[in-house]
Parts: sequence; structure tokens; C-alpha cells
Amino acid sequence: MSLESVIKANTDALNANTEAIKTFGNLNTATSTAAAPKKPAPPKPPAPPKPPATGALTMTAAANGMTYQQYLDAEWTDQQMIDAGVATAAPSGPPKPPAENRHLAPDDAPVVTMDDLNTILIAEFTRLGDDRAPIDKALKTFGVNGVSELPADKYQALIDAVAAIEAL
Repeated sequence: MSLESVIKANTDALNANTEAIKTFGNLNTATSTAAAPKKPAPPKPPAPPKPPATGALTMTAAANGMTYQQYLDAEWTDQQMIDAGVATAAPSGPPKPPAENRHLAPDDAPVVTMDDLNTILIAEFTRLGDDRAPIDKALKTFGVNGVSELPADKYQALIDAVAAIEAL
């Protein structure tokens, strides 16, 4: 068997297979050529829908370069973006006064909660270019290794210390 006859036999078999696939509607020859890869669209959000988006988010590296608007166009809410880790909430409202300026009665709860502290530290971490070292250094000035060890009355002081750190 010559090389030409092998090539012809393979070509005939390929053509027969192509016709069979076309018959079943699984081959669209107009789109079968490879196109340049495109930036992936953001995934569809999980159901059920949550409260509407507000626009006060900072996108994280987990968003893979997708913008806030692209996620909104894909019908994501702010909460879904936060839950998926592709965005963080920016602290809202005016800054809270430093701890030494507050006049709390002994039975009053702290102004800043652990959730507030974590939300603010995540935003600061992003602002600092995802560099954790300056935040860890600030924690050590309070004699602790992590926020879970920090007394509640020091939350605002830590926030003030981290906010004073210059971004690189």
C-alpha cells in the first residue's frame, strides 16, 4: 500500500465521519476554526438572589481581573461577591473616634466589633497590596500575634495604627 493510498483512505474516512456528525447536528463548520482565547466571563451567581448591589466594594485578586461592573452584568449582588471572596466591603460611614476619645459607661458594648475589625483589616490588607507584614507588625505592638488575641478595647487603636501605614 502506497503512502498516497493511505492518505486517501484516511481522508475518505475523515470525510465520512464529518458527514455523520453533521447528520446528528453536532458539528458547525462555521465555528470549528480555533479563535483566539477570550477573557472568561464571570461565573453565574449562585441562587437565590440576595439584596441588590450597592457599589461600595473593592475587587480582590480572586476576581481574576474581572471588574465590579462585569460581575453586576452577570447578575451578582454585593453579598454574593463578598461571599465568593472576589470582593471586599469598604468600611462605611464616617471613621469611628479613637478609643481614648470615647466616653463609654462600663456596661456599654465596644464601638468596634470583631466583625468590624476584620472587615476593616481586609480592606487595609488590600490597600497595602496584599502585604501582611505591616499589619502583623502593628499587631505585635499590642503584644499579640493575631486579632483574636487582641482585647476589644484595643480594636480602634489597631485600626488607627494600620490606617497610618503607608502603602508601598
